[in-house]
Amino acid sequence: MIVRVALFVLALSFAWPLPSVAWSDDGAELQAGLAAYEVQDWPVALRHLLPLAVKGDAEAQYRISRMYFEGWGLPKDACASTIWAEKAARQGHPFGAWSMSFAYDMPSGVRRNQEMAYRWMVYADKMGAPKAKENLDFMAGELTPEERAAIDEDMKTWDPSKLPAPEYFVIDKSVVNDTELYFTLHAYLKVGPCD
Repeated sequence: MIVRVALFVLALSFAWPLPSVAWSDDGAELQAGLAAYEVQDWPVALRHLLPLAVKGDAEAQYRISRMYFEGWGLPKDACASTIWAEKAARQGHPFGAWSMSFAYDMPSGVRRNQEMAYRWMVYADKMGAPKAKENLDFMAGELTPEERAAIDEDMKTWDPSKLPAPEYFVIDKSVVNDTELYFTLHAYLKVGPCD
C-alpha cells in the first residue's frame, strides 16, 4: 500500500506542469484548490492543495485529510487522514481539531483515548467549530466529573502545537511512532505509516 500511494503521488507530480514561479501566490493556489474541491474535481484540487499542505497551510492540510478520509481522489485511508488533520489542528484549524477529536474517539489509526478526544473537541469549540458544544456534552459522559474538571482547567493554557506526535497504528495493529516510519512521497511530502 505504501508503495502504491508513493507511486500515485509521484505520478501526480509529473502529470501536471508546475507554474514557472512555483506556488508564488499561495492565496491564489489555495482558492483554486478550494474551488476544485467544492466541485469535486479531485485531481485539480490535489494539484493545488498538496503543495500548500506540504508547506504547512492548515486549510490545505485539512482538505487533504478529508480527501484521504473519504477516498476523494486519494486512496481511502483513515490513518493518512488523521496525520494531515493533526497537522492542521496543531495550527488551530477548527475542523482539524474536530477531526482529531473523532480520531481519538473512533478507530482511525491512533489509540482510542477519551481524554484526548474530549480535549480536541474543547479546542475545536474554542476555535469556532460549529456544533462542537453539542458533541462536548455527549463526550463528557465518557469521563468522570473530576476528569472533566481537571481537563477544563488545563484547557485554559493548553497548546496543541506542543503536544508530542500521536502514535499511529499500521495495518497489523502494532504501534509505531510516526517519525519512525515516515517516507518521502513527493519532494517535500512526508506521510506516516498508513498501510
